[in-house]
Amino acid sequence: MKKYFYTILNIKKNILALFYYIMNSPFEKRKRVYHLHLMKTGGTSLNHMFLSLLQESPDSAILYKRLLETNDLRIILERCVYTCWNRLIINFGFYHYGFSHDPYWMLNKFNLGFIITIIRHPFERIFSRYNHVLRESKKIKPRHDIIKEIGYLGNSFEDYLNNIPV
Repeated sequence: MKKYFYTILNIKKNILALFYYIMNSPFEKRKRVYHLHLMKTGGTSLNHMFLSLLQESPDSAILYKRLLETNDLRIILERCVYTCWNRLIINFGFYHYGFSHDPYWMLNKFNLGFIITIIRHPFERIFSRYNHVLRESKKIKPRHDIIKEIGYLGNSFEDYLNNIPV
């Protein structure tokens, strides 16, 4: 909720983002590219690739971390607006590259622009997710969005498959 208040109240950043959005088409005359990020499909690598297109920093991991640390999950670099997981910005469409895990039906389809996603074999994806949840379960402070899923682990991958909701 905090990110939405910050998004609305940051008038200067909103005007700058709108200006750059109107004046710039960085992706072969396409205003927006939206990545519908399905978890455990390699989407974070795609996000890093788009961030590495910028000349400001050759290390996309630094830019990715900077994006995640902003209050409204939006950065403006080299006249391009990047956003993630901020449904308000994504639905208004004032960005050049955006991504989130939000389901397609929850988004304003008219403002998504060019939509991309990555598909992975379901067995590999679920096994990758199991390993991810297993790693998080061993941390002192696991990610807040995985805590519920840790309860599905059981004692084996088979238990996990039996316990996850269908």
